[in-house]
Amino acid sequence: RQEVGLPYFLAPVFDFTYYLSEQNSIAFSLEHLWTSKYDGNLTYYDQIISLGFAHSPNISLTLTDERTTEWKTRAWSGKKNWLILSLDLALGEKHNLTLSAGSRRAGKVCSGVICTDRPALDGGEIKLLSRF
Repeated sequence: RQEVGLPYFLAPVFDFTYYLSEQNSIAFSLEHLWTSKYDGNLTYYDQIISLGFAHSPNISLTLTDERTTEWKTRAWSGKKNWLILSLDLALGEKHNLTLSAGSRRAGKVCSGVICTDRPALDGGEIKLLSRF
Protein backbone atom coordinates (compact mmCIF):
# COMPACT_ATOMS: atom_id res chain seq x y z
CA ARG A 1 0.00 0.00 0.00
CA GLN A 2 1.38 3.38 -0.94
CA GLU A 3 1.49 6.07 1.74
CA VAL A 4 0.26 9.41 0.45
CA GLY A 5 1.15 12.78 1.99
CA LEU A 6 3.23 13.80 4.96
CA PRO A 7 1.92 13.51 8.52
CA TYR A 8 0.51 16.67 10.07
CA PHE A 9 1.00 17.34 13.79
CA LEU A 10 -0.61 19.92 16.07
CA ALA A 11 0.80 20.04 19.62
CA PRO A 12 -0.56 22.75 21.95
CA VAL A 13 0.81 22.79 25.50
CA PHE A 14 -0.66 24.53 28.54
CA ASP A 15 1.43 24.88 31.70
CA PHE A 16 0.31 26.71 34.85
CA THR A 17 2.09 27.04 38.20
CA TYR A 18 0.52 28.69 41.24
CA TYR A 19 2.83 29.64 44.09
CA LEU A 20 1.21 29.12 47.49
CA SER A 21 4.28 30.49 49.28
CA GLU A 22 8.01 30.90 48.66
CA GLN A 23 8.51 27.12 48.96
CA ASN A 24 5.16 25.57 48.03
CA SER A 25 3.56 25.45 44.60
CA ILE A 26 0.91 23.63 42.62
CA ALA A 27 1.51 22.89 38.92
CA PHE A 28 -0.88 21.83 36.16
CA SER A 29 0.22 20.77 32.69
CA LEU A 30 -1.75 19.70 29.62
CA GLU A 31 -0.02 18.40 26.47
CA HIS A 32 -2.09 17.42 23.46
CA LEU A 33 -0.63 15.93 20.26
CA TRP A 34 -3.07 15.65 17.37
CA THR A 35 -1.80 13.58 14.42
CA SER A 36 -3.20 13.31 10.90
CA LYS A 37 -1.60 10.94 8.36
CA TYR A 38 -2.30 9.76 4.82
CA ASP A 39 -4.26 12.86 3.77
CA GLY A 40 -6.54 12.69 6.81
CA ASN A 41 -7.42 8.99 6.58
CA LEU A 42 -5.65 8.28 9.86
CA THR A 43 -6.32 10.77 12.66
CA TYR A 44 -5.80 10.35 16.41
CA TYR A 45 -4.52 12.16 19.48
CA ASP A 46 -2.27 11.55 22.46
CA GLN A 47 -2.81 13.57 25.63
CA ILE A 48 -0.89 13.98 28.91
CA ILE A 49 -2.34 15.73 31.96
CA SER A 50 -0.19 16.31 35.05
CA LEU A 51 -1.01 17.76 38.45
CA GLY A 52 1.76 18.28 40.97
CA PHE A 53 2.62 19.73 44.34
CA ALA A 54 6.16 20.85 45.20
CA HIS A 55 7.84 21.86 48.43
CA SER A 56 10.98 23.40 46.98
CA PRO A 57 13.73 22.30 46.82
CA ASN A 58 13.22 18.95 48.58
CA ILE A 59 9.97 17.21 47.60
CA SER A 60 7.52 17.04 44.71
CA LEU A 61 4.52 14.79 44.15
CA THR A 62 3.07 14.44 40.63
CA LEU A 63 0.05 12.57 39.27
CA THR A 64 0.18 12.03 35.49
CA ASP A 65 -2.53 10.66 33.20
CA GLU A 66 -1.75 9.75 29.59
CA ARG A 67 -4.31 8.61 27.03
CA THR A 68 -4.49 7.92 23.32
CA THR A 69 -7.12 7.38 20.63
CA GLU A 70 -4.62 5.67 18.32
CA TRP A 71 -6.48 2.40 19.05
CA LYS A 72 -9.35 3.69 16.88
CA THR A 73 -7.10 3.73 13.81
CA ARG A 74 -5.62 0.23 13.78
CA ALA A 75 -5.65 -3.14 15.52
CA TRP A 76 -4.84 -2.44 19.16
CA SER A 77 -4.34 -4.94 21.96
CA GLY A 78 -2.62 -2.70 24.52
CA LYS A 79 -3.71 -0.10 27.03
CA LYS A 80 -5.48 3.11 26.11
CA ASN A 81 -4.84 4.97 29.37
CA TRP A 82 -1.87 5.17 31.76
CA LEU A 83 -1.86 6.69 35.26
CA ILE A 84 1.26 7.13 37.40
CA LEU A 85 2.06 8.79 40.73
CA SER A 86 5.66 9.94 41.30
CA LEU A 87 7.39 11.21 44.42
CA ASP A 88 10.69 13.04 43.87
CA LEU A 89 13.05 13.60 46.81
CA ALA A 90 16.26 15.63 46.86
CA LEU A 91 18.87 13.82 48.94
CA GLY A 92 21.48 16.46 49.56
CA GLU A 93 22.84 18.50 46.67
CA LYS A 94 23.96 15.62 44.42
CA HIS A 95 21.33 12.89 44.68
CA ASN A 96 17.68 12.64 43.64
CA LEU A 97 15.41 9.70 44.43
CA THR A 98 12.20 9.07 42.46
CA LEU A 99 9.56 6.57 43.60
CA SER A 100 6.82 5.84 41.06
CA ALA A 101 3.72 3.64 41.16
CA GLY A 102 1.19 2.99 38.42
CA SER A 103 1.54 2.56 34.67
CA ARG A 104 3.58 4.37 32.05
CA ARG A 105 3.55 4.08 28.26
CA ALA A 106 6.77 2.93 26.60
CA GLY A 107 8.52 5.48 24.45
CA LYS A 108 10.66 8.56 24.29
CA VAL A 109 10.49 11.03 27.19
CA CYS A 110 12.15 14.44 26.83
CA SER A 111 13.08 16.96 29.49
CA GLY A 112 14.87 20.09 28.39
CA VAL A 113 17.18 18.96 25.61
CA ILE A 114 17.69 15.41 26.88
CA CYS A 115 15.51 12.57 25.55
CA THR A 116 15.56 9.00 26.82
CA ASP A 117 13.68 5.86 25.81
CA ARG A 118 11.74 4.46 28.73
CA PRO A 119 10.19 1.00 28.97
CA ALA A 120 6.54 0.48 29.75
CA LEU A 121 5.72 0.29 33.44
CA ASP A 122 2.94 -1.54 35.27
CA GLY A 123 3.78 -1.55 38.97
CA GLY A 124 6.51 0.36 40.77
CA GLU A 125 9.87 1.92 40.00
CA ILE A 126 12.72 3.31 42.09
CA LYS A 127 15.25 5.59 40.40
CA LEU A 128 18.35 7.17 41.94
CA LEU A 129 20.17 9.93 40.05
CA SER A 130 23.61 10.91 41.38
CA ARG A 131 25.84 13.68 40.01
CA PHE A 132 29.61 13.51 40.53
